[in-house]
Amino acid sequence: MDQSGHTEQSIKSRWQDINAQCAKFIGYLNQINNRHQSGHTDHDRLREARELYAANNGKRQFKFEHCFNILKQEKKWLDASNKQANVEDIPISSEDNNESFVNKD
Repeated sequence: MDQSGHTEQSIKSRWQDINAQCAKFIGYLNQINNRHQSGHTDHDRLREARELYAANNGKRQFKFEHCFNILKQEKKWLDASNKQANVEDIPISSEDNNESFVNKD
């Protein structure tokens, strides 16, 4: 156990969930970026990626934007995601969130 009382297994499990959800979000963002829609800003593409994520995940909002914002700057994520999208230049702000996708559960 670590100082917070979490076991190594619980921490690994949490990381696997964060990793999987961020990878899904990057996939949706790549789909949006590959459309090459003129006139769309980074914020438009993020909004569309959030909407796509929610539509494919039981209307649940992507809740790991704070993790994605860190991971998108890491080499692993840059190598994997930059093959199709330039995600390190995309800012994520909670102000951009669409409240209609907030999970009320």
